[in-house]
Amino acid sequence: MGVNTELKFINCKSEGNSVHCQILEQNDRLDAIGISELEYAFCTFVFKDGLIQSFTAKIPAESMRYIMEKWQNFMPWITKNYPDEYSRMFTSEGRFIYNRENGRGVVPLLREWRISQAKYKNSGF
Repeated sequence: MGVNTELKFINCKSEGNSVHCQILEQNDRLDAIGISELEYAFCTFVFKDGLIQSFTAKIPAESMRYIMEKWQNFMPWITKNYPDEYSRMFTSEGRFIYNRENGRGVVPLLREWRISQAKYKNSGF
């Protein structure tokens, strides 16, 4: 929410009341951590009476590890530099609260964090 998500459904095949396909996802939050497009290994929609009854999707393990690594590196930075935003955007257990306001707010912070990491790496430390 609030991150301009674009989903492309490719290689779709229907089977009974299910549709199986792959998803290509682009959004501002992924872009801010360095992922231009996230490819889901598969997704399945199950329909009943023309309505979606269930949806499952799987992100490849390598992509999930990369995303989790970025979030884990981002957490200490936002906690130190933007403690008020951290407490508003994350639960006490450190989980991101997905809503429109947080989606919009986290993108510039992720971009700032990524720039700060690049400057740190380029400084020779």
